Amino acid sequence: MAALNNSMTNEDGTKPVEFPEEKMILSYDDVQLRLSIRAAGKVYDARGSLYLSNKRIVFLSPAHETLKSLSVLLHYLADGYLAQPLLGANRWEASILPCNSTDEQEQDTTMSSTDATNHSITILTHGADLKVWFNNGSTFEWYQGVEEARERLGSYSNAPQNEPLPKYESTDVQNPPPADHPNDDSVEAAMTARDADADATEERQQHQENPPPYD
Repeated sequence: MAALNNSMTNEDGTKPVEFPEEKMILSYDDVQLRLSIRAAGKVYDARGSLYLSNKRIVFLSPAHETLKSLSVLLHYLADGYLAQPLLGANRWEASILPCNSTDEQEQDTTMSSTDATNHSITILTHGADLKVWFNNGSTFEWYQGVEEARERLGSYSNAPQNEPLPKYESTDVQNPPPADHPNDDSVEAAMTARDADADATEERQQHQENPPPYD
């Protein structure tokens, strides 16, 4: 959800009023922002301050005539990336996703300016594009901060889901089944065969002749 010129700020309009359970993470001054609303054929260019919280990004430009503020929930940011052209300054770009909820649209477009209201409705229904230039060289820090904040919120549709742990089989050692005990007949037969072999060996030893003596 995006709000154009409808962000709650402090008295001088230089800092956003935080939502419940909201915490500001990053803030930058002297930032150049371009908001392109393709469906309305409108492009806003403004210089001001940019804020990142755990819920949204907020741009404030109190002195600008038409773009005084812009607030976008992190869930409605997509395709954010760091552009590094060969010529020119680095910039951060992202898309603002359209909102499909009529209730959220009506709640988010209560503004005093008719022109701003119409353009904000266009953002909600058709989306828009953002480009931001940082004069203090903080483009990568901002890009990384936004990505981490969105990841913590689970804003990625392709975020890995929690998979159940594999089921392990029991590690209890089971005793092998007892071997069959031999019956008495087989034991007696084995003993008889052993005695017979012993008698035959003794008899062979008795009949064995010694080698003849040498002269």
